[in-house]
Amino acid sequence: MTTLTTNTPISAPAPKSQKVVRESRFDASVNKDEVQFILLALAIIGLWGGATLVFGYAGLIVGALTMVAAIYAALVLISRG
Repeated sequence: MTTLTTNTPISAPAPKSQKVVRESRFDASVNKDEVQFILLALAIIGLWGGATLVFGYAGLIVGALTMVAAIYAALVLISRG
């Protein structure tokens, strides 16, 4: 019966003389269009919140009704292909 042997075990740590390079979770590339979309969404939500603060319940309702129309139009455009 033969067994395979290696010089270093599988779980051996890296030698201290070698630097271990790790990828940071913050190294992701950022697309400019994605950032602009997120900023636009935050601006719309901020305006809606401001309208609610200024006009109260009416500001909340007008924003929701506007979103219904926008989402309906988006669904129609998506379904058209």
